[in-house]
Amino acid sequence: LVNLQIESDFTVFLRARFYQSMMQANWLFVTRQRSSDITQALLEELPRVGIAAHYLLTTLSVSVVALVQIGIAFSLSPAMTALALGAGALVALGLRPLRRHGDQISQRGQGHRTQMTAAVTEHLAGLKLAKSHGRERHHFEHFQEAMAAIAAHTVRLYRVNALTSIWLEVGAVVALGLFVWFAVEVRQVPTARLIVLAFAFSRLLSHVSKLQSLWHNLTQILPSFDSTEALRVRFVAAAEVEPPLAAPRLPLTRDIQLQHLSFSYDPALPAVALRDVN
Repeated sequence: LVNLQIESDFTVFLRARFYQSMMQANWLFVTRQRSSDITQALLEELPRVGIAAHYLLTTLSVSVVALVQIGIAFSLSPAMTALALGAGALVALGLRPLRRHGDQISQRGQGHRTQMTAAVTEHLAGLKLAKSHGRERHHFEHFQEAMAAIAAHTVRLYRVNALTSIWLEVGAVVALGLFVWFAVEVRQVPTARLIVLAFAFSRLLSHVSKLQSLWHNLTQILPSFDSTEALRVRFVAAAEVEPPLAAPRLPLTRDIQLQHLSFSYDPALPAVALRDVN
């Protein structure tokens, strides 16, 4: 419950900070951003970052329990505990290529989610125009292609995660078998102590597996934080200059006149929206 409260408060903080930076940015800069990117950041990406806070807190709590169990195992048999930790390290090292591949897919997934939100928003906005021109079939095919790409990416990511879980389970079984063999044949550990060690080892292995899974989930969420933070930083860089707080109010006694007023959305371009208006 505490983790959930922290996650919810953190998500609210991220959304408020993002929205405040957008409100304080130059209006012309805001209008040049795709509304779908802002909507996706507020409704999907920032909540994912909030979930990352939950994962981080869970990682800390599981680490504390794992350290306690490692201490108990070392008190029973330092050599066997070192063997167990070494086996876990080898399993984690062997899974690095799969996890690296999963992280790369996650980074591409953030871009796919952005494209999906943009496709949904733009297709809904252009539906009336497509029907008025009799382009419903083309409109639907384009939308279907965008959704199929998202689905294919999700399956690829799930496949990598499933392979990682399979090899993690296989590595755990092999490591446990080697642990029991070494204890019986080499160290000749008494049966009672072996049972306690095997129990501690199996519990420790489950915690190590959970820690790896939590860390993997954290790395998959990091692209969401990177994308939303990059957009927020652009809003902050385009912040409007606030007027001084002590600026006096101008009394309006007669009228307001505009003389020789010109305006351009981009000073670098020759096109202007208003030219010499009185």
